[in-house]
Amino acid sequence: MTEPLRLGLVGCGSIAQAHAAALRFLTEDGLVRVTAAADPDPAGVDRVEKILGGIEHTGSDGYAVIDHEAVDAVVNITPTRLHHDYMAAIARAGKPCFAEKPLAPTFDVVVDIVRLVRDAGIPVQVGFQSRFHPLIRRLRSMIETQESGAPMAYTLRDDQFWPTDGVVAEHSSWRSDRAQAGGDALLEHSIHSYDILD
Repeated sequence: MTEPLRLGLVGCGSIAQAHAAALRFLTEDGLVRVTAAADPDPAGVDRVEKILGGIEHTGSDGYAVIDHEAVDAVVNITPTRLHHDYMAAIARAGKPCFAEKPLAPTFDVVVDIVRLVRDAGIPVQVGFQSRFHPLIRRLRSMIETQESGAPMAYTLRDDQFWPTDGVVAEHSSWRSDRAQAGGDALLEHSIHSYDILD
């Protein structure tokens, strides 16, 4: 790679700030450059832009980011209920994509998204970052090599907070709405635990 990968962010809510912080490091290393970002909430765009140290193209229209000529790949960090339509647009644009988890509120929608991206032939990664953690990689190696013998049982304790209003003051509450998120904490939050166990 001689030039940084030009990224477009679709969605600038609370988790986008964590993505922006990581992308800032990759930007400083010369690997990526966030060239466009969109969210219906201008304050979210402003927060992400400040973390990144500026973004050339900003606005409220995520589809404009997907289609922008200065965007090579898309980071879809919108609420779960919006993933299908954005993923369909990303597939039509033929751009690689990172999508936040879970991919959709229901399994049939996940299947349709998978079909869309396979038909488009684009690389897509869903945000299961826990599987790349050094501790998890080490545990997987121990299991695969049976370094300590064959596993007999396993337990995973998930002690994260539930990121929704009422638990975290002034946080959005869409994750607690089944119509928007699908399976509440089990799908929106503990999906990382299931992914690790898998």
